[in-house]
Amino acid sequence: MDYTLTDEERAQYRRDGYLIKRGIVPQADLDALKADIRDLVERSARGEGPEIPWINQEKRVPERLGSLLRPQTIRPAFTHSLVNGPFFPICEQILGAPVRYSLFGMLAGGDGKPYIQAWHRDIAPVEGKHQVTILERGFRTVVQTNAPLFPDRYLTIVPGSHLRPTTEAEREALKSNPVGDIPGQMMVEMEPGDVVFYYPNLLHRGYNPTGAFRWTMHHAFLRASQPVAVHERGQEAWIGQPRYLDSLPPALRVYMQRYLDAIPDGPSPDLSQL
Repeated sequence: MDYTLTDEERAQYRRDGYLIKRGIVPQADLDALKADIRDLVERSARGEGPEIPWINQEKRVPERLGSLLRPQTIRPAFTHSLVNGPFFPICEQILGAPVRYSLFGMLAGGDGKPYIQAWHRDIAPVEGKHQVTILERGFRTVVQTNAPLFPDRYLTIVPGSHLRPTTEAEREALKSNPVGDIPGQMMVEMEPGDVVFYYPNLLHRGYNPTGAFRWTMHHAFLRASQPVAVHERGQEAWIGQPRYLDSLPPALRVYMQRYLDAIPDGPSPDLSQL
């Protein structure tokens, strides 16, 4: 499949802070991912695999899963989805530079457990006089992606809020109700096979008030030259294990090695404080 972005798509990402590519993940890859997630969940529930967080273990409803490329949790479909999927090539086009691994997990919900986040930016403040400087710098650094395995209606964003300060109307709304509706919000509606690429400093929230079922693969990629930040640290403990990198497909090994290469000699930066 051709993962080349058009000039219009690049312009839309710059303008809105997000881009949805429809039907870009083949059904066979979706089926393989679901099968491997189910295997991981079932084995963990029976005590035969790594411990994972649960919403309801008896019903096999997991909580959000993180670090799925760890030796204990990695599965063939996970690596295949990265090696053959749109994530690395499209993120490199968005950032205009080689990228590296940052995170690989799955957003999960279900069993009627509500999940309502306050509006936020992941690695930048919502208020403050240096907002735009921080937002502009980060925009050249990081891309996150959501790729649903089932229909997904649980990400709400404010298009165009990624390179400007919060407005007075937004600040007033957030003061009165940090998890409530704000002006200009939009629900990101996706079907299996779709992928949304977005700047995580776009104003957004996870919103699943009824605790509906959700399995959505979630990734983050950073410019390869960007030092590993405080919020990423700790993953080197398993990425750097003997023979781990050698066990990966060569095309994925490059991006994981770049994480190790980006670990600074001194303290890691806190991107939200830059």
